[in-house]
Amino acid sequence: MDADRIAPAKALKKQSLTEHAFVPGAGMADLREDLVRSVAEKFRPGLDAKQGLIDLRLAEPRNGDVRLSFAPLLLFAKDPDF
Repeated sequence: MDADRIAPAKALKKQSLTEHAFVPGAGMADLREDLVRSVAEKFRPGLDAKQGLIDLRLAEPRNGDVRLSFAPLLLFAKDPDF
């Protein structure tokens, strides 16, 4: 790989790692569940919002709630300034 393509590849990887990092204290209460549910429904009808996030690998189950990565907060946050 030539030097002109290495820097953009590294930047993309760093961005991906950030979007997949978990956000301490963030949970379903921080999201617009109606939006999450509408996206989840497109993949599997009847799927609830929480399971949709887990199935899409945007969250992990944790003590009855979910542990969210940055990605669902960027997409579905109730407060866009989160």
